[in-house]
Amino acid sequence: MGRAFQFVWEVVLIEYIQAFILKWPVLVDFFRVVTLLGEEVVAVLILGTIYWGYDKKWGSYSILYLLFGQLSNNMIKNIFQRLRPYFVNESIQCLKPPAKTGDLYDPIVQGFSFPSGHTTCITSIMTCFWLKLKDRKVFFYLLPIVLLVGTSRFALGVHYPTDVLMGLILGFFGILLIDLGYRKMRKEHLYLALLILSLAGMSFCRSEDYFAVAGIFIGFMVGDLIEERYIHFENTRRIPMIIARVLLGGILTLAIVELLKRRARARSVPRRASFAQSSESAYERDAEREEPAFAKGEVEAAPRTEEPAFAKDDEDESGETDAAAGQAATVEPAEAEEEDEGMPF
Repeated sequence: MGRAFQFVWEVVLIEYIQAFILKWPVLVDFFRVVTLLGEEVVAVLILGTIYWGYDKKWGSYSILYLLFGQLSNNMIKNIFQRLRPYFVNESIQCLKPPAKTGDLYDPIVQGFSFPSGHTTCITSIMTCFWLKLKDRKVFFYLLPIVLLVGTSRFALGVHYPTDVLMGLILGFFGILLIDLGYRKMRKEHLYLALLILSLAGMSFCRSEDYFAVAGIFIGFMVGDLIEERYIHFENTRRIPMIIARVLLGGILTLAIVELLKRRARARSVPRRASFAQSSESAYERDAEREEPAFAKGEVEAAPRTEEPAFAKDDEDESGETDAAAGQAATVEPAEAEEEDEGMPF
């Protein structure tokens, strides 16, 4: 399962960077820390603080934008199904596994490579800040962080540079597209369109991350409509209340994400087993097709070579002598019997 396609320069670049940072273990640890900025825990902390403590409206559409970016990212991943660099290149090491549990070389568990989800995530957050503050300085302040996160992904051997580039494009222009829809459409109509998109992706997506993001995405849209109509909670500036909200909401969100991933993993086990069985059957058919003839007992008789004439003469002479010897052997017993009949005892 999965496809392997890459540019030569990408593999050379990753090998060069890894050869350099492996000489300095502190650089490996640095990239491992930097790449955490693109994970869901950091996103929940940042956007959760905005939503539950600072500005509910800004936090609401920022979370929507982020989830849309991650949803479209995982849909593209499942369309292209590009295997990660360390899957197909023995010279590239996986210095930080995408998933902490499961088989390191299982694309269903570890996810596909194109595009980079971490890069899409951090770019989406940066774009949300830029759209809200309308300040170019914010863009240039956050751009080095985005580039560092993107670099860390192929430095750690889990993405190609083109994966990172596509993550940047998707995180920026995808957010601009959903922002346009947010401004031009009613919220209910936009959420309905996004719900249809999420359900359509479930028909062909296989990775755990997609089902986790789709579940959170649908849950957020439903919860946001319920809150807007019935709850109407107010933001607060009290630090203890903000911390309590972020901790409670963050723990609940991450628990739901993990639960959805485990559910998707359990659903994918029979599919992976049938895929492995079909691959094994195909391998056996190919082995039978290539099995040598002597293994099947179908070896043809070796062609007979014509013997020289002198060998035939010798054989004829030996045959004649053998025949004469045979006749003599048959005569002697008969004479012996006749002598036996003439004896009185």
